[in-house]
Parts: sequence; C-alpha cells; structure tokens
Amino acid sequence: MLGESGIGKDVLANFIHEQRKRKGPLIKINCGAIPDHYQEQEKAKKAVKQLGERRTNYREKD
Repeated sequence: MLGESGIGKDVLANFIHEQRKRKGPLIKINCGAIPDHYQEQEKAKKAVKQLGERRTNYREKD
C-alpha cells in the first residue's frame, strides 16, 4: 500500500488480513528500507525463473 505517513495503511492491512481465511501472522515489510540493489537482484532472479518456466512449458508442448 502506498500513502502518506499516519493515514492508517496498517489499520486497513490488518483489517484485510483478519477477513481472509488464511491463518498466520500478517508480515509487514517496509520496502523503502530495502536497498535498491537488493530489489534489482530479486527482479532479475524472478525474470530468470519465469524465462526458465516458459522454456519448460514450451518444451512440454512439443
């Protein structure tokens, strides 16, 4: 969620979490505190994984 500080994003997130059927705690992550280079690494890992999945799916169709 994006928004100004103090507008109740955490209250809304807690409400949404409580309405879901899943069990377990709500895990809050401050993405602004994660250095950019870590975010870029994760994007690259995800892209490589997706590319591998596409190739696997393509081969399975043959």
